[in-house]
Amino acid sequence: MIDRNGIPIIGQHSRHYMKRYDFVRSVRKSHAYNRWRKECLQNKCSICGSTANLTVHHKTPLSVLLEQYNINSIGKMLQYKNILFSGNGKTVCDSCHIKIHEGGNYEL
Repeated sequence: MIDRNGIPIIGQHSRHYMKRYDFVRSVRKSHAYNRWRKECLQNKCSICGSTANLTVHHKTPLSVLLEQYNINSIGKMLQYKNILFSGNGKTVCDSCHIKIHEGGNYEL
């Protein structure tokens, strides 16, 4: 198994990784997540001003927050206000989002 950066995942780490990955995917499909996304989504990119292909970028990655608070269920996630709080999301276009994840130095 290989992670999203092309690094092989071995043994027990692969089971843990896949379990967390599946949970993050289920969070992203939840009503609460979609509500958070709509709250954060503005009509233009906060970096370049583009109005095309907009998405929401997590300042602190969702997976990091879920791990930090040891959250393993949607119900438990809903108990923590700072997991899906609008201050953790910024509207960016796809192009700027890619640059952010490639290590671009952007003020969000």
